[in-house]
Amino acid sequence: MRKGWVIFSLALAGVSFAGRYDPPLVEQKPQDTVSTTEEQEKEKVDVLSTPISVNVRNVSLTYLASLLSQHAKVPIVLRDIAYPQQVQTGQGGQVQVGQGGQVQAQSEYFTLSYFADGKPLHQVLDEITGMFDLWWKYEGGKIVIYKYEAKVFNLRLPFLQKKIDEKNSSLTISYQREFTKNLEASLQKLLRDSGSKVSVDEMGNVYVVGKPSEIRAIENAVSKINENFTKPIPLKVKVYLVSDRDFVSLGLSFNITSGSVRSTLGPAVASPIFSLSVATKHIVAQLDALAQSGKASLIEDNVLTALNGQPMVYSPVQKQRIISRFDLSYVLPTTGTGTPSYAATPTITMQTEDIQTGSMLIIVPYFVSEDTIAVDLYRRQDSLEKLETKKVDLAGFQNEVALPLVATRTNLNQTLLRKGETLVLFSSAQTLEQFRDSGIPFLKDIPILGYLFSTKEKTSELFRLVITMEFM
Repeated sequence: MRKGWVIFSLALAGVSFAGRYDPPLVEQKPQDTVSTTEEQEKEKVDVLSTPISVNVRNVSLTYLASLLSQHAKVPIVLRDIAYPQQVQTGQGGQVQVGQGGQVQAQSEYFTLSYFADGKPLHQVLDEITGMFDLWWKYEGGKIVIYKYEAKVFNLRLPFLQKKIDEKNSSLTISYQREFTKNLEASLQKLLRDSGSKVSVDEMGNVYVVGKPSEIRAIENAVSKINENFTKPIPLKVKVYLVSDRDFVSLGLSFNITSGSVRSTLGPAVASPIFSLSVATKHIVAQLDALAQSGKASLIEDNVLTALNGQPMVYSPVQKQRIISRFDLSYVLPTTGTGTPSYAATPTITMQTEDIQTGSMLIIVPYFVSEDTIAVDLYRRQDSLEKLETKKVDLAGFQNEVALPLVATRTNLNQTLLRKGETLVLFSSAQTLEQFRDSGIPFLKDIPILGYLFSTKEKTSELFRLVITMEFM
């Protein structure tokens, strides 16, 4: 037998189509409800292995399908929708066109030239449907050619947003609807056919109905997104408690510039603000040496895995109730003449609220290249600066009311870390007792670090907390 060869040419007659493919009404291909028996499977293999020899020029897809049906003795159905409302039963040698309620199927407007010499039927179908971005399936004893295909993909993204109600000690979980809408709009740009659709629900499921090439584009995009957001970032975390006297020998200062990073620590406050620096291995070695000599304590040495772009949040743990509002008013009872009948009665209204006096630290690492990550560091601190005392006259007596002045400090930094480089966070000088009372996240029971600061020693000596994060 002479070697088979194929010549393709494609022409679309006319400037527009009289009919169009109806969009599918459901979102997922149905599965066969009855298991395929061995006889049915053998029949399927025999049909799809039928050798086909054909040579046509400038014919419609319907006509070519008719020739294939006659030769292979199998019905071929052309469906304009992914899930037809009604499956038409055909006989061998017949072609039935599912028109989706329209007068004429779009398949009549495709013309093609095709040659095959002894190719198996499944290969012929692959080549013909590939020319028009269609797909086919053998089901129910017949071959069905579709335009649209339906798929469901799943995104492994942070669709749930957690909100902590600090006053009521509750946790609320809500869906990030805007995030879902923006992602859906981005995926929609990959679709070219007017009948193709894509939607993303709040659970991260991507429903797409489109032509095979569009399905592949969406699948590739979902795969890339999942790969990016689930890419692990290994971080080696160490926590040191260093004497303030020995801290100076490390060469770290309160005014640091490293690349685009500039961190400044203002006047000392009750709870320290972390500053950061990109350290060399020499400084890390110095910290280890101080720990070995007893001049520093290595509190934590752990390797954790962060996810790309996922924040590591350390919430405040210190809560304090304060008087946030104090109102004093007098009610003057009057007679019918408008003259007060007796002395005014003072009315006091106080409003209280709970504030967090601990430090909240948010660290967001994400890849910028294979060997470089960016680290965003955000820190927020509410502290009671002082009490403002006011004298209030109540029923002829002088009373003092102390109203607190609450100060909020924030610190936002960003830096780049290459593999082997270390991010260093260090606090201002504090006593051990101040560290315990300040509510620094690393000094409380934080599961991700597995560290509980439990020293009972009371001393006036000053220490600094140094935390290193190495990108491994």
